[in-house]
Amino acid sequence: MSLRVLVIDGYRSDYDGRRKAKSFMRVVLQALRTVDTRAEFHLAMMGMEELQQFIYDPNGNVHSQAQALRNFSSTDVTFVGAEGSLSPWHPKAALLLSYLNQCVIARSNVFGDEVAMRMIWHLACVCGRQLHVVEVLNLEKEDGSTSKATTFPKAYSGSTSVMVDETTGEAFQFGDGAQQDDYQMHGENSPGRN
Repeated sequence: MSLRVLVIDGYRSDYDGRRKAKSFMRVVLQALRTVDTRAEFHLAMMGMEELQQFIYDPNGNVHSQAQALRNFSSTDVTFVGAEGSLSPWHPKAALLLSYLNQCVIARSNVFGDEVAMRMIWHLACVCGRQLHVVEVLNLEKEDGSTSKATTFPKAYSGSTSVMVDETTGEAFQFGDGAQQDDYQMHGENSPGRN
């Protein structure tokens, strides 16, 4: 039995990030050894910025899209490890979010840390739509409580334009200047809110 394994490294490039990446790789190797000692593994580790070669983009040229689909289809198992502070709406997470969305659609095998699970939760809450984050808000007050945003600039109006609360992950969509609940990810009544 031969398995193609992709390990996605979402850790920083500094000393601490490289230490965490090595530690994550050791965990992945231990997990693979417990699956089947007779199995042969073809392992590739790459950074989030290299994921474009696996992501199908209908606007790309036919040759590169065919290659991206072949690359994605040939991967049997994906492991995702990343910095705990990486949020789904951060620009650096865009390719990882697209890759995970593809994995969900294709029902691929993904094993991930808290960041991967947070991104999959985000995808579920926005129904896989790519949101255009126009502004990140910090609605947390000094005493630790949060305030609600009540007005939004009309200049940001758009079907996928949102403002995101960096503390809770709540996403606000614009329309007539009122909050829309369509993209609310961790609202008052959601399971992600403590």
